[in-house]
Amino acid sequence: MDNKFNDLINYIDDISNQNKVKKEKNKLSSFFRIAISLFSILFLVASGYFIKVIIDNNKDFNESKRIIRELTNTINFDELKQKNSDTVAWIKVPNTLINYPVVQREDNKFYLKNDFYKKQNIYGWIFADFRDEFPILSQNTIIYGHNTSIGIMFGDLINLLNKKWYENEENKYIYLNTEDSEYKFEIFSVYKINTTNDYIKTDFNNDFNKYIEMISGRSYIDFNTKVENEKIITLSTCYNTQNSSIKLVVHAKMINI
Repeated sequence: MDNKFNDLINYIDDISNQNKVKKEKNKLSSFFRIAISLFSILFLVASGYFIKVIIDNNKDFNESKRIIRELTNTINFDELKQKNSDTVAWIKVPNTLINYPVVQREDNKFYLKNDFYKKQNIYGWIFADFRDEFPILSQNTIIYGHNTSIGIMFGDLINLLNKKWYENEENKYIYLNTEDSEYKFEIFSVYKINTTNDYIKTDFNNDFNKYIEMISGRSYIDFNTKVENEKIITLSTCYNTQNSSIKLVVHAKMINI
């Protein structure tokens, strides 16, 4: 009798254990189903976000190209100012896509994310430092633009790090037009550097020669070009689109007044 009773107890325990295992399996199954569902939702959200980014980037790129095509046929300051009163100059770097009106605002942030028509655009626009003076020009006229993998804005400045680039005599120069004058600059220094503000200067207190010595000493290429008291122009962008902590900088001196 005792054996039968024990067998019954064992049988009940086995059933109980089986039920516990089933419950545990059901719990795990439910957990995995929930986890998979959450992962699927996150994947769909992330995919949707990246698709939106790609679509928005492509939209901004097409809009930038449209504006560029429109403006390159309108190198007239009266017309440009009617389109955007912030227009202060026109910059051209030979044999690159850099051929744009330059705008200026009271800060150096707005045109990082807005185009010539002041509409939000990830490619921004080419803009002058808020301290620059126009049309007479500062001792150092600083102009910024995004580096882009598609070449627009200051994307083509990367070419200026290549020594062979200057085998074409025309590539040694930068042109800047204002409402009053046409200026020609000769490149004397080009380099990449970790983010610093030491080259972002427009006014100098008897230390211009030290400044010129500093930025000339950084150049990847020896241009063997002397700079004395000439006004200069500085172009600044990111070295590449993945790392904004490294800057690509170009300096050129005015060779006509």
